[in-house]
Amino acid sequence: MTTPSRFIALALRTTRFAINSATDAELGRPRMIQAIAWISDQMAALKRFVGADARLVVVPEYFLTGFPMGEVVLRYRRRMSPFAPSQNDVWDRYISHYG
Repeated sequence: MTTPSRFIALALRTTRFAINSATDAELGRPRMIQAIAWISDQMAALKRFVGADARLVVVPEYFLTGFPMGEVVLRYRRRMSPFAPSQNDVWDRYISHYG
């Protein structure tokens, strides 16, 4: 059995360049490209600071698009928990119990 190679994983908290207010792809695409370029620069800086072992960078879930709004959130929630409670179900129960 071989020993897995060692590496460093980093969680990167970032400013999000939300595109959820863009009305079409022409408005959203440049914002996404700007966000990707920014993240690329941040990852390069992290690698220079931490070293070559930095091979996994985790970014926030909606760093590229912004948080979905309205009806999209409800559809997302239903897809995430078709057979099991989600964190939102726990929160709803907590609110109903404790107010």
